[in-house]
Amino acid sequence: MATDLIEWPVKTREIEDAYFDSARWNGFPFRDGDVVVATYAKVGTTWTQQIVWQLLHGGPERSPGTAGMPWLDARFRPFEPMLNILESQTHRRSIKTHLPLDALVFSPRAQYLVVGRDVRDIIWSAYNHQDGYSDEVLAALNSPPGRPGAPVSRPDRDIRDYYLHFLEHDEMPGFGFVPLWPHIQGWWNARRLPNVLLVHYANLKANLEGEIRRIARFLRVEIDETTMPAIVEHCGFEYMRETASGTSPPTAPIGWPPANCRAEGPMASDPDRGVNEADRRNQGVIERFRPREVTADSARAQLARINPDPAQVEARVARLMADLASKPHRPPPPLSQTLEQSPDPYFSTHPDIVSQLWRLDSALPRSCRWLVWGYPALVHPRTGVIFAIAYGTIGIAVRLPPDRLDPALATSRNGSDIASAGPEWRFLGREGEEAYCRSAHDFAGEDG
Repeated sequence: MATDLIEWPVKTREIEDAYFDSARWNGFPFRDGDVVVATYAKVGTTWTQQIVWQLLHGGPERSPGTAGMPWLDARFRPFEPMLNILESQTHRRSIKTHLPLDALVFSPRAQYLVVGRDVRDIIWSAYNHQDGYSDEVLAALNSPPGRPGAPVSRPDRDIRDYYLHFLEHDEMPGFGFVPLWPHIQGWWNARRLPNVLLVHYANLKANLEGEIRRIARFLRVEIDETTMPAIVEHCGFEYMRETASGTSPPTAPIGWPPANCRAEGPMASDPDRGVNEADRRNQGVIERFRPREVTADSARAQLARINPDPAQVEARVARLMADLASKPHRPPPPLSQTLEQSPDPYFSTHPDIVSQLWRLDSALPRSCRWLVWGYPALVHPRTGVIFAIAYGTIGIAVRLPPDRLDPALATSRNGSDIASAGPEWRFLGREGEEAYCRSAHDFAGEDG
């Protein structure tokens, strides 16, 4: 097919809401061979990303998670760091999007993997995902000043009525995502383009190796047959559960782990250790993350820090309190839990951030994964001192020794302050994160 005769898709609209900022693709510097994993929510995005990474890199033991394969149009994620990551990559790149085709800049230089799934499974998975949103996550999602779009909430009905509403209106109540059927139709219409391949979740489950080979042919990847067993193994659910290094999924706030494969659950916590509540080094961070009831006053104080307009703050507070009043409240999580003990499969934290934290944990001498007030954290196995914690959509904070308190590391980010946890706490940047985490680990291991 002569490419000069092809009528390539053209972007016709922008989408800006709780999840999307489609304008981020405008002017994006594509490279030849870029791989774009283009999906709707809850269809197997992370699984497909894992397959792509394994094929492009010859079946490595570890994958970088979404840190290396960013969701570019996610408006809740800082844009410049994602661009910097992609710009710094010298290998063939992989990028994620959940945009419908008519809101995406489409490049003939890239190759597009479009993933589908039985809509009944999509709805069931979305309902469970949405039902896992905590009050704090909902407040964070709905509070940024000027955030466009309708509020995001937990489901206000049972799964049957939720599904029936979707069938009638092409809307998942309170989920705030773009309609499903136009999304699918747009990509279906582009299926005959030479750089578009349709993949289905059911086919991946039925014949994983065959589908991996099909994707490899499309991407023009020559598979070294000696690596094929490893590639298939690394793309299986069991391996992805156990490693958590490259399987990423947004979480309570935003994102889409495949129903049977997500980064939060692998590597069981050790029930013989946990948070040492009596250790003075833990007191600040325990109080900083202690669950607090969301009241009009607390919401007003939080919003006023990031929005100078009193009228906008009051409107947000009224909408938030009305939403909270209409929903059932769940009891707060305990201070210290293993991963298996949590009823919240998303840990109220963006899965990209969870994946990043688990990747840092994988570089430590021993797994330190734990939950602190329901948040993913790293706790030293000998002392029980908390030395890292993942916070919602904000990022990862670590407790550093005095000689590593780099002024480049912030104590506040996106309106959230970690300084109240103690003078040693800082938010991690991407630069040198493994070294900082190891310093925090060693510092936590010292006798108090």
